[in-house]
Amino acid sequence: MSLSIKPDIKPSEYQAKAGCNRLIEGDTANNLLLRIDHDGFEQEKVMLCQQLINCGDRVLDIGANTGRYTLLFSDLVSPGGSVTAIEPDQDNFLCLQRNLIHQTDTGTVRLHQVDLRDERFSDLVSRHDSFGSEALDFIKIDASGYEPVVLRSLAAILKRSPKLKVLCEFSPVSLWATGFSPLVFLEEIRVYGFRLIVQDKQEWREESFGEIERALKLIPPSAAALFISNLKDIDTIQDINQQAAVFLEQYAYPRPLLENILLVADGAWQTVCNTLLSGQARAAVPLEIKEGWQCRWVNPRDQDKLLSLFALAFGHSMPVSLWLWKYAGQCKPAVLAHASGKVIAHYGGMPRSLWLHQEKLDAVQICDVMVDPSMRGILTRRGPFMRIAETFLGEQTGKNKAYRLAFGFPSDRALLLGEKLGLYARVDTLLEAVWPISPELRLPFRFKIRPLRQEDHAMVDALWKKMSQALTDYVVPQKDADFFKHRYLEHPVNEYNLYLVSWRWFDQAVGIIVLRDHGPDLGVELLDLLGHPKAFGILLKAAQYSAGIAGRQRLFGWLTPNILEALPEPVARNVVTNICIATPDLTEMASQLHARWWLMSGDTDFR
Repeated sequence: MSLSIKPDIKPSEYQAKAGCNRLIEGDTANNLLLRIDHDGFEQEKVMLCQQLINCGDRVLDIGANTGRYTLLFSDLVSPGGSVTAIEPDQDNFLCLQRNLIHQTDTGTVRLHQVDLRDERFSDLVSRHDSFGSEALDFIKIDASGYEPVVLRSLAAILKRSPKLKVLCEFSPVSLWATGFSPLVFLEEIRVYGFRLIVQDKQEWREESFGEIERALKLIPPSAAALFISNLKDIDTIQDINQQAAVFLEQYAYPRPLLENILLVADGAWQTVCNTLLSGQARAAVPLEIKEGWQCRWVNPRDQDKLLSLFALAFGHSMPVSLWLWKYAGQCKPAVLAHASGKVIAHYGGMPRSLWLHQEKLDAVQICDVMVDPSMRGILTRRGPFMRIAETFLGEQTGKNKAYRLAFGFPSDRALLLGEKLGLYARVDTLLEAVWPISPELRLPFRFKIRPLRQEDHAMVDALWKKMSQALTDYVVPQKDADFFKHRYLEHPVNEYNLYLVSWRWFDQAVGIIVLRDHGPDLGVELLDLLGHPKAFGILLKAAQYSAGIAGRQRLFGWLTPNILEALPEPVARNVVTNICIATPDLTEMASQLHARWWLMSGDTDFR
């Protein structure tokens, strides 16, 4: 008798969100739970997978259901990895095929339908053409009590996989129901050489086999056999769960009815401990290792480690709120490199919309590129910078990818290396321009200025439309009301002053200026201008007027040469940084976009 400790929910066909917020099809109880609360469904298991699966890994998903985890795994192993999924149920398998059609077409995922109790399963996992002779890195098992069968069939793979992690469920009731002894199963796990980590609420901790065995020995085998035989007369899963909980409580069994366990091979133990266990089994990682790091996609659990790396790399801290402002809610916000679980490098990006010739370009703005300064060969072809950059850009940018291109403001050294290796191409520059502030300067009387208000969103959108229609030959970042709200009004750290400039008598908007006061020494920074380029001259006067009222002597801003041509001549200008792009068809795109950018200070993530 097969027993699944899952809620008894009537199946119905629907679509639900999973794997980078994509829709998957399903008709099972698990997928119904996913639809009800897709953000919280088995979230700890999802987080664990995100922390332990690297780009390029080889993953096996046994009991794939309709593909919720298979889809996740295909995201995590890309680029360069592979996922093999096995599902015994015919209806689930048909949904699995439909949900993973793109991943199977690209060769990232292979799907098999076979009963786990059938000899064909053993044949499948032992076939050379299906799994090859290479080691596996991660296995997820959802076998409803048939975990012993699965592990025995995988014996050869387990032996040749020294860094393997196996995620599965442990339920003594499910094991008894399928005819297996939980004690014997634990002994088999020990013989395979695994060490044990268990989920304890929202944390993972090391557990001894002896602790679980002592709990199981509280229950007489005869009592367990009688209980299982009586379950045949119970109809619903809810009733079975209730009876099982009462039975285990009767013998003072101290563990959950169903718990997630992680089996860890010796070769992966240190990495898993450094990644998951706070303060447990940690050891110093020799950062002079050149080939010992791996890359994986960043997840929310990495936040504290990445903020520590930021402080180490840049010499100052970043507030948590600013980090979340940049990256929260993204599916694949960044790639990190780690050595034995210690984070040593990061390459992140923020989604941006660009417009050229009235066509939208989905882009990603490169940010927070950082490497532990104690690493040797930081900026070399084989160093961590190039590895994480190639991984992020290769997976995220290009035709039919999440983003058509990436752009950013790299350091001179990073830009030179990126150009040398064909990763980056410089397409423009940001200049710092300075304008004087005169006490006598006044805004022409026919114009007026006031703070921008939340209810002005329609006016912001109208000004954005006017500006974008006038700049069709330039690469212009989208600057509608949503952009202004997120970039300036909701910024968690910096305080900006946003002003609406309009005609005094007609109350018709001329444009918007965004300023940031840096104090008496630096003066006021002009971060953004929104409006028709012909109005930029009066907008600059409005900025100078506002800075003068604040008692400042200097107005400055970062901007591309194209914007500077639309403004009065500054008293000083100098190059502050280059603008680069990255995309697979780099030469062609660089030629199209060269010297056509319309960017200002507000288009960076750090001003």
